[in-house]
Amino acid sequence: FRYFWPDLVWLNSGFLVFTFLSLGAQLQFTRTLLTLHRQWLTFDRLLRALVLLCGIGFVAVLTLPVRPLYAFSQYLAALVAVLCLVAGTGLWLRGYRPARFFTLASAFYICGILIYVVQNFGYLPTTAFTSHAVQIGSSFELVLFSLALADRIRDMGDRKRNLESSARQQLLDYNRSLEHS
Repeated sequence: FRYFWPDLVWLNSGFLVFTFLSLGAQLQFTRTLLTLHRQWLTFDRLLRALVLLCGIGFVAVLTLPVRPLYAFSQYLAALVAVLCLVAGTGLWLRGYRPARFFTLASAFYICGILIYVVQNFGYLPTTAFTSHAVQIGSSFELVLFSLALADRIRDMGDRKRNLESSARQQLLDYNRSLEHS
């Protein structure tokens, strides 16, 4: 952008704009996929508050100096990653099936981030794997999120079929009771 629009210096903060937008989207995806409003209301409220905080961060990028927002965005990203993992693990332990794929997906992505960060600090050698660990983790995350969505859709279909069967049986029972009266 600096070659095409050198006068638009505010585009330097584009990284932060997309950071806050993607964190907000990740929180919303977590809330929706795990149906936190039904499964774990307290945690849903916490994640909603963080979505609001992401929105405030988004507006702050457009209005405040960018330098202090970088550190804030990194801490917020770490918090969001951990809380999404906690939400998935908590619901997996409670027996919610789609949470298993969600938790594994989040774990792959977080491992990719950790490998990349540790490599940047010089504790791991720079290889093709360590340099692209975030993208590799993200790829596994994408596949596992797809499986989580498929599992949730299957779960919804099973519930629908059970409700239809139950309604059909109730209707038959009601019709029999009317015939015998």
